Amino acid sequence: MREDMAYAVELVRQDQQNTSTWNGGMTTEIAIYPKNTIYSRRDFVWRISSANVKSEESEFTSLPGIWRLIMVLEGDMTLDHEHHHSVRLQPF
Repeated sequence: MREDMAYAVELVRQDQQNTSTWNGGMTTEIAIYPKNTIYSRRDFVWRISSANVKSEESEFTSLPGIWRLIMVLEGDMTLDHEHHHSVRLQPF
């Protein structure tokens, strides 16, 4: 294991999680590494969050250099990368 990726597992209760709005709905940060990094500064190595999408149409926040894995838990969602491709996501 890389030394700079060493971390401990910590229980973070729901009332301690940070929830914020974005142009498509609400997002809750479940975990971020390193612990004291801040999403808005983009100084994290990895982040796990859960979003509740309310808008019929919205744009993703630009995160150059960040690889995203998106999983739908309920309902479905279509992602359109304008002039490139489109994909319909269903639960799991």
